[in-house]
Amino acid sequence: MVLGAPAEMADDLASGGAGLTVMAAAVALFFVFVAVIQHQLRVSLSIPSFGEPKRLVTDGIFALTRNPMYVAFLLPLLSIACYSPIAAIAAVALYILSMNSLVIAVEEETLASMFGSPFRRYCLATPRWLVW
Repeated sequence: MVLGAPAEMADDLASGGAGLTVMAAAVALFFVFVAVIQHQLRVSLSIPSFGEPKRLVTDGIFALTRNPMYVAFLLPLLSIACYSPIAAIAAVALYILSMNSLVIAVEEETLASMFGSPFRRYCLATPRWLVW
């Protein structure tokens, strides 16, 4: 956010400008995606509900991306582009790089060991993000 011209951002947010609308819409869409994912997985998304996966989900939103929750987190980051496209690109790039190396790699190793070839086929057929 600091890279996104804080003075301009503060004025726009305080006056209820277009940037505020875009950022609010991005956050609202994020919560819609969370609700869809929660429904698809048939679980609560609270921390205690997570444990070892019991089944491999490959349909619905999971047919478009292997990580719909992480894709949903991109929406608020992309809304920074209202103030600074460079800041948005930097934030998204840092987010994707860190998620790929620190979180998703470990999760996918676990899923591969639990679900074997069905998971590997799913990885070949479905992008990690929305594009290959």
